[in-house]
Amino acid sequence: MAEYFKHICILAKRLAIVLLIFTICRFLFWIFNASYFQDVTAGVFLGGLRFDLSAIVILNSPLIVFHLIPFSFRSKKWYQTFLKVLFFIINSLLLTFNLIDLEYFKFTFKRSTADLLELIILGDDVANLLPQFMIDYWYILLILVVLIVVMNFLYGQIRLKPTNNSKTGIRYYIFHSVIFVIGVGLSVLIARGGAQYVPINIMDASHYATTQNIPLVLNTPFAIMKTVGKSNVETQHYFSDKQAESYFNTKLHIKSSGENPNFVILILESFSEEYVGAINGDLPTYTPFLDSLIENSIRFEAGYANGRKSVEAMPAIISNVPALMTTPYIQSAYGGNSVTALPEILGDLGYSTSFFHGGNNGTMGFDAFAYAAGFDRYVGRYEYPYEGDYDGNWGIFDEPFLQFYADELEKEKQPFMSCMFTLSSHHPFKIPEQYKNEFNGADLPLKNSIRYADHALKKFFEKARKASWFENTWFILTADHTSIPQEQFYRKRVGSYRVPIAFYHPKKEGKKKKGIIQHTDIMPSILHLSNYEGDIIRFGYNVFEEENRYAFSYINNNYQIIDNRYIVGFDGKEVKAIFDYKNDPHLQENLVKKGIQKPEMEKTLKSVIQQFNDRLISNNLVLR
Repeated sequence: MAEYFKHICILAKRLAIVLLIFTICRFLFWIFNASYFQDVTAGVFLGGLRFDLSAIVILNSPLIVFHLIPFSFRSKKWYQTFLKVLFFIINSLLLTFNLIDLEYFKFTFKRSTADLLELIILGDDVANLLPQFMIDYWYILLILVVLIVVMNFLYGQIRLKPTNNSKTGIRYYIFHSVIFVIGVGLSVLIARGGAQYVPINIMDASHYATTQNIPLVLNTPFAIMKTVGKSNVETQHYFSDKQAESYFNTKLHIKSSGENPNFVILILESFSEEYVGAINGDLPTYTPFLDSLIENSIRFEAGYANGRKSVEAMPAIISNVPALMTTPYIQSAYGGNSVTALPEILGDLGYSTSFFHGGNNGTMGFDAFAYAAGFDRYVGRYEYPYEGDYDGNWGIFDEPFLQFYADELEKEKQPFMSCMFTLSSHHPFKIPEQYKNEFNGADLPLKNSIRYADHALKKFFEKARKASWFENTWFILTADHTSIPQEQFYRKRVGSYRVPIAFYHPKKEGKKKKGIIQHTDIMPSILHLSNYEGDIIRFGYNVFEEENRYAFSYINNNYQIIDNRYIVGFDGKEVKAIFDYKNDPHLQENLVKKGIQKPEMEKTLKSVIQQFNDRLISNNLVLR
């Protein structure tokens, strides 16, 4: 008996080492991202232990089983060496994922989920960029090495003296089998997070923290584990079908403009509102040319991305599919669904359609989505003729690729609809050698790369203005998502989605209109400007005809709805937060605590969630 409990004690101590390392990671995560979190209490860290224990026990289950199985040779040196190797393989990997989010969180504002694994698997981008990541984030690698050394030191302090005890017999196996079952049962209880009806999930973190602080309660291995293989959405029954349609009608009738203009959608990598002077208030600008375009465009009080990633922007802009689930639509189980896609609709009207991205073909599944959405052709790095313009990381530098794009548009049969996705303002923010002196000096490399990308955009328009198609073209200017924020407002749940969205036409007068606009509004609004007439399934608005508009988003298992003054946070069951961000830009006063409600916004959001989930599950995102 004493020998068996000795092994259990050894196991407990070894798992305690992992728990300590997880706790250190949580403190590091807080330190690295302190400006994002507010009103952090001890309860956040105590609650986090529950999620740490769950992840540790589940993901170390092979180690636990090998410790508990009553082998008579468990004390042998070779067996203990095997356990040590297994311990370090498992927990070094868990530690790595935890440390990735020290910096990756700044781009997503959530703990990484299973889509991170899919990003690693999807295409060659991670493999190509890994050396650059290791250079730029060398301190993460250093922390990883230090913590593995600490784990190894602590592991070495837990010594099990080898024994030649080889007692066996029926009583030996009965007793040890009972203890084994008890040990497994206790492990299952810890893995579930307690004896409650269902195992803990990401949503349970809200018991210990505000929505803003949920990522601090969680750990990355837990978030990944809980989202692997999930169907992403569930049927909701907030209202009857008729009621839901009355709050948000997913069927929208588009009236024809009687015109057939060309459309060029320019998606500018990481062009946060924060860095665009035409719309960021009194902050510095890094986009002088884009500013001049926006000033002469039809624009709105604020623009919002629906998601936090490039792979979420594509479906929202092109197919009006919002990012209202954990896994990006392109990477989800529903990625093969039929969608109401802009190139397919305009293609039926005789438009030629194309998608250009200077990145490696296959990057984030853009090429597959482009073809699924109905684009006639996809043009990536491998179709670009001059390999010398490769940036060594993501693809072709913006200036030469945009010049190439202008030449290719001249060959397009009119009318056409084309989408261009830039890339130079993406980490590692490389700039061509000839511009390193011209675009430098900013405190963030991102800002220098945005200045270069804005220069590339200017050169594109200088060339395009001479083209035959230019004066009959609507240019839709936007960004895929925000980037590294510096101002406090842009770290919060409103500012973290703010991007430029503007409609520029060489012959149309620029005007700032009331209301807000989001990515999913782009498709129905473009159709309004075209010769299309008919009904579509939509999750956005026609900004030229619908005045009462909202923006929708989803982060950390919480939904958000935003108008031009308020943001409402909803966890799927109840409204958790209401902020008057116009008068409280740092979101310090939760109006829910004062009994204030926003019933129209709540009903609209519930209606959108219910209908989006139903249509996604039933593959009914198009009119049949």
